[in-house]
Amino acid sequence: MFYALLEVRSYRQLQKINPELAATIDKAIHSHFHGISSECPTQSTGYFLFNFVSRNTADIEKMAAAVYALYLQLKEMQAHLMGFTLLLDTANQNDQISVFRSMRNTMLECVEDNRLWIHNRAATALEYLFTCTPKQGNLILVEEAKQRQQSSDGYPKFSMDKEISRSLKNALGRYFANNYNPAALWVQSRYPLDLFETLCDAGKAVLGADYPDCMLMLEVCGQPPYINNLGIDPHYRGLSDFPEKIAPEYLGIQHERSGLLSGSETKQPLLFSEMPFFTSLSRLHNTLEFRLQNAEYRGKPLICMLISDEPRHQQVKQIFQEAAKILLNGANGIPVIVCPTEAGSLSGIDCIACTPLDHPRLAMKSAAQRYWEQESKDGIFELLSHLDYPSLIVLWVLHHLGGHFPYATVSRLMQSLNIPPLMLPEICKQLAFSGLLISETVLRTTSPDMDSHLSEHISPSSRQSIAGSIAHFLQEEINRGDLAITMPLLNLAHDILSAEQRLEWFAEITQQLIWNNRTTEAHELLHSKAAFIGMNLPAHTAERFRWLLWARKTQLLIFQGEFAEAKRMTAAMPGSLDKSSIQPGTKGRVLLEMSRIQYADGDFVSAILHAKNAIMAFQESHNRSGTAEAHSIIALAKLAQGNLVEAIDYLQISSDLVSSRRQSILFTHISSLQAVFLFLYGNYTRCGKIIDELLSAAEATGWIQHALWLHWLQSRIAFELGDYEGARALFQRTRCLARNCGNEMVLASCAAWSTRCITYTGHPVQAARLLAQYEPNPESLLFLGEAQFMAGELTQADQTLHKSLILWQQDKRQRPPVYSASLVHGFNLVEDIAFGNGDTGYSTGQMLAQGLRSAVATRLHEAASEDFAINLETMRKMVRSRAISQYDPQLPIYAYLYSQALEQQGEDNDDPNAIIGKAAKQLQERSTRIENPQQKIAFLRNNYWSQSLLQAAQASKMI
Repeated sequence: MFYALLEVRSYRQLQKINPELAATIDKAIHSHFHGISSECPTQSTGYFLFNFVSRNTADIEKMAAAVYALYLQLKEMQAHLMGFTLLLDTANQNDQISVFRSMRNTMLECVEDNRLWIHNRAATALEYLFTCTPKQGNLILVEEAKQRQQSSDGYPKFSMDKEISRSLKNALGRYFANNYNPAALWVQSRYPLDLFETLCDAGKAVLGADYPDCMLMLEVCGQPPYINNLGIDPHYRGLSDFPEKIAPEYLGIQHERSGLLSGSETKQPLLFSEMPFFTSLSRLHNTLEFRLQNAEYRGKPLICMLISDEPRHQQVKQIFQEAAKILLNGANGIPVIVCPTEAGSLSGIDCIACTPLDHPRLAMKSAAQRYWEQESKDGIFELLSHLDYPSLIVLWVLHHLGGHFPYATVSRLMQSLNIPPLMLPEICKQLAFSGLLISETVLRTTSPDMDSHLSEHISPSSRQSIAGSIAHFLQEEINRGDLAITMPLLNLAHDILSAEQRLEWFAEITQQLIWNNRTTEAHELLHSKAAFIGMNLPAHTAERFRWLLWARKTQLLIFQGEFAEAKRMTAAMPGSLDKSSIQPGTKGRVLLEMSRIQYADGDFVSAILHAKNAIMAFQESHNRSGTAEAHSIIALAKLAQGNLVEAIDYLQISSDLVSSRRQSILFTHISSLQAVFLFLYGNYTRCGKIIDELLSAAEATGWIQHALWLHWLQSRIAFELGDYEGARALFQRTRCLARNCGNEMVLASCAAWSTRCITYTGHPVQAARLLAQYEPNPESLLFLGEAQFMAGELTQADQTLHKSLILWQQDKRQRPPVYSASLVHGFNLVEDIAFGNGDTGYSTGQMLAQGLRSAVATRLHEAASEDFAINLETMRKMVRSRAISQYDPQLPIYAYLYSQALEQQGEDNDDPNAIIGKAAKQLQERSTRIENPQQKIAFLRNNYWSQSLLQAAQASKMI
């Protein structure tokens, strides 16, 4: 990061002699750097140190402008100062005190006072902004700032589709009619981005002088946003976040306030904004609400173009739906949805189609193609002929990357191709100005046929060499964990990777789709084999491909819960594993799936055996990911056998093996399991730390099912620690994410658990009223019965819990496959992983319902009655069951209710004091595993059942 150090000589004396001047200097320093940097401690009077984190070109230019503006202001005051020195440098360490000491020592080499200096380390990134003179050592003296011309808006001038533009103008013009009925406009186009010029033309006609401030093109993308938002900052909350003036335009750089300047001062890139389809609704609201307020101030509507690369995705549809509601609320926004499909219906929102359905040109050619054919006789060939060789290389690479990579990754890739980082921005600006790129920051080519055009300018041998370099670079990025293998990356692999590499990536992406619960896409990919169409695979690669397809199809069946069909797949293997031609890595994958089948079938001994054989095969092929996955299956099998401590050790080995690939779904899944195991073990402190480390990465890389899982587990920790208000807030947050993802099952479960928290805050009657309104399912009825039980409504509780038990027995979702990471109720990815395979065959929810109903029955019947004896025996079996171990978080509930029933009977072989004493000691032992002392106290004092159990044990003098 960049650092700026200012030394004002004799600053302490200046504060005493001329406090007004000292205050003026202090105000000037902080006003220039406000909003673009943060101040660092120096522990020395007269020194001011600021750091600048971003390495984005625009941010570096703003930083340089601020530093230079401060320098000029201090120059004006130098007659009243003892002297000053300003130094710009870079440092990679986070120890700011060490940075300060190093820069202060460097200042000793600055022989001229009242000057701005740059260290050689920073000069390469700043020399194009300043006219400099090299001095002694590693220092460069800044003479003046270079006056730079404003860059172009960066958007190519696509050809106009007059028919669509006319239709849009008519539809948009209805906004000003007296009988205006708020509606979304729907434009059918195979090339949404190419309609930019068409929509802008319609917007200009409607908005007039307020164009483009009242327009926004919002792209909802299937991958995380790989470009800087050219619209507003997603964290922006109000005008107070922006200083009145960051820096004077000494460098010819305008500071733009995201659409608040007049139309003549606002550049077109402010029209474009991008967000992932799993973005939070709060971010969507903030983005649109700010723009709507700006438009309302101008007295015009906000025209928002909504496009997506995955328009059929459920999350995209939901974001379109939510955005349309926000825009149409108050009739101050006009959503324009651009999709390849015909006009669709949004729930409760009218849609007007603006595309002639008999438009043959739109279906045949993109706007970019029409542009090249209409605007120039020689079209793109003439433009390419004026480019130098580095620009041609950059254009060819960007065309194949397809705009799916962050700018920093593209910059590192270009550096590996001998394109210096400082040259890349200028090349991108040139290409964008020529209309060959969407813009200098949206690094996508405008012509789909760019490869064929470039083939005449770049030789086949050069293209092959560049493709090999790209493949090597991307593989290195993946190996370091800086890049995740995604669907766009797999599509890219068709052009640049060898068959072997492509096969590895195919294995990775299919696993991602399966584990992220995108089973339909996984099924299509496995059966279409699109990644290998048109390839002549070598014989050994073709054999690996057949085995890989078998392994992934088997895994898909397991994740879908079709265990019988998965077992039948073993009879349909492509061949025998004993063949010498089968490579160790392939053999390991097959053994891994066989182990998974046996685990799902409950044969844990065989599962462990096959997993250990898979480990040996993976170790022979140096496959760390496969070895880690096999260890995770052993851990699950050990947990099912009741060996939780041993299972945690196996998972730790597994996590260490893939720690270098933190962006992979395998690392996320293993770490999620690790958090669950620690939760069951009772180490809530370490469990919470793992969740905190994982959550942001899981959301950023798109592993939404795992993000839901982690959010859920975080909520459960708060619940177990007795922080029921905090748990309720966390369940509500998880509910928002589930709603955004369209996950109805998690939505229902979050609602039930959130209301359960109300029961435990001392308001069971109110909780029961809420739960009674929910759609009946095993979980909601369980919590309704629990609330009625705690409110003393025993008859109603008995009836409700009976219904819950019936639904638990009928519900086939109670034991879904562990690896699906799919939450269907509050226990399936927590307790049921360990305790849903015991001698009872019940899930945790069913056992809890049975325990509560038996407790209710013992209170409803006389101690001498037969019903009382039957239910008491049921509770005795539950407490003695091997399925309820010392690690089960529900243990205090069963033990406490059973001891109360024993006291009610008065005579029994079991001593209630002994039952309660044993459970209390197990509870205290569980608390010793909590590393945080405050959490340990909260678990024992604030958790309702822990508190009840310990009070009973103290009353009976058992502890």
